[in-house]
Amino acid sequence: MIGILIVTHGKFGHELLKSAELIIGQQKNVLTLGLEHGDSIEELHHQIKTSIEKLDEGDGVLVLTDLFGGSPSNAAAANMEHLNFHSLTGVNLPMLIEVLSMRECVDIGELVDSAFKAGYEGIKNIGAILNNNI
Repeated sequence: MIGILIVTHGKFGHELLKSAELIIGQQKNVLTLGLEHGDSIEELHHQIKTSIEKLDEGDGVLVLTDLFGGSPSNAAAANMEHLNFHSLTGVNLPMLIEVLSMRECVDIGELVDSAFKAGYEGIKNIGAILNNNI
């Protein structure tokens, strides 16, 4: 099973996982890390490394972060020099549900592509949709 690590500012990742589990059920082999005000970036870097190593059961690990260029994303990227894993930024609920639903059925490359597509397609302008249907 592909391991999933969600790294965000604050408790966003933890709450996102709780929301996904409300919809699709409790998940295994998923961890969340949150960077709080005053936390050490070096410690987050170490926690990401340790978490990836723990989650890797042989099928790979996908790290989802909230904001490209933010400390969680940068700390994850810094680990790519020494660890083999995939990472996407801009995590949202459609992306996470897709990842959690598919991670036992596809390889990590397909999972990354599906996650990216689901995250993008999950963004809708409701007003424009409603105006086009009237």
